[in-house]
Amino acid sequence: AKVTPIEYATVGSVQTYDFASAVFYPEDHETVEVAGGSYYNNHGWYFNADGSIDVQVAGNAIVVVTLCQYSETGDIIVTDTYNSNGVAQFALTKNETADGTEFSARYKGQATTLKISWTAKQYIHKVVVYNVLDFLEKDAATGYYIVPAGDVPSFLLALVQAESGDKIFLPNGTYDLGETVLTTIGKDNIAIIGQSMEGVIIKNAPDAMKESIDKTATIKINKNVKNTYLQDLTIQNALDYYKNNNGRAVALWDQGTQTVCKNVRLLSYQDTYYS
Repeated sequence: AKVTPIEYATVGSVQTYDFASAVFYPEDHETVEVAGGSYYNNHGWYFNADGSIDVQVAGNAIVVVTLCQYSETGDIIVTDTYNSNGVAQFALTKNETADGTEFSARYKGQATTLKISWTAKQYIHKVVVYNVLDFLEKDAATGYYIVPAGDVPSFLLALVQAESGDKIFLPNGTYDLGETVLTTIGKDNIAIIGQSMEGVIIKNAPDAMKESIDKTATIKINKNVKNTYLQDLTIQNALDYYKNNNGRAVALWDQGTQTVCKNVRLLSYQDTYYS
């Protein structure tokens, strides 16, 4: 048994619920409630058509649901449970969704609980909630999302909000993701540009006992994502390689196509770049 800290939905927090993990237990998380579902395998939890996931938010929030290719055709719906207002709806069509496809919903308002539900049977990989003070807006002069130096929640939020063709600028600073793995680029034609290769460091340090070529990546470009452009930055996986005498710690896992890296430094110990 492991005692976990009591969770609260607070501004600036990022809550991650990994339904594809065999050791994810909703009862360990005070900010989520699950109905009509159970763990299936590495494809996540299997949910009946009347299943749902309730997540607490601190106010303004973006909720990202990672979907599975074996989900059935239907609608995914996000609702504010306090006043039954519709927040977002997404139509899932057959053969459209590959493993790792993401659906995001933006909620603007007071603290509440959002209900994620669906009209057909689903396999859910992951749900991530970004509790933000305000939404990151594009700079009017440049058209870039300009992230405050070293601000990890804003960087993650920019990745979530970005649509095809958008550019994200990172000023010099360390963007420390902690133990978080597989921070995802999931859309085509996304550019992440740093101020300098040595000055911008995106890093994580996964639990050394979880070392693996497909579970530790600092940044992951999703399957079939096209034309990712990375420039003037460092990606570092700082897993403690010697803790368990092994070190499969990926800095960049590239499942996409036509990825461009210009003045990009990748740091790790083993399997640093995994294509």
